[in-house]
Amino acid sequence: MQSNSERLLLWQSARNMFADYPITGVGYGEFHDNYQEKYILPEAKERYLGHAHSNFFQVLAEGGILGVTGLLAWWLGTAIYCIRGWLGSRNIGYLTLMGIFAGLMLQGMTEYTMGDSIVMKLFWFGLGLSYQWIAVGMADDGDAT
Repeated sequence: MQSNSERLLLWQSARNMFADYPITGVGYGEFHDNYQEKYILPEAKERYLGHAHSNFFQVLAEGGILGVTGLLAWWLGTAIYCIRGWLGSRNIGYLTLMGIFAGLMLQGMTEYTMGDSIVMKLFWFGLGLSYQWIAVGMADDGDAT
């Protein structure tokens, strides 16, 4: 894949899908078919691609305003939860949770990480470990008093 230029073309196609279906998008899992059948740009050299190579643009195309609103609420809610948890308890589990979440989203700026099963398995496993770390830290605080 001609990384930069092809990604920009994919993102333009995702914006075109959003422009046609702004509220609900084209539907979950429908990017590939819509891209191949209607939205592929003539300049695209890699004609077999099936996702937008960006978490944001994938959700924008497939979920429209409703999907992006949910994604942004998830991002913001997780950040607030982690920051408040860290400031309130200084439990490192909150920082690991934030780091894992931020890492997935950072990588997701130029790749559709939410559609990669091994990445998501590691993501959820890491979040589970972080939540357990938070719970263990809270249990230790309770025993100390």
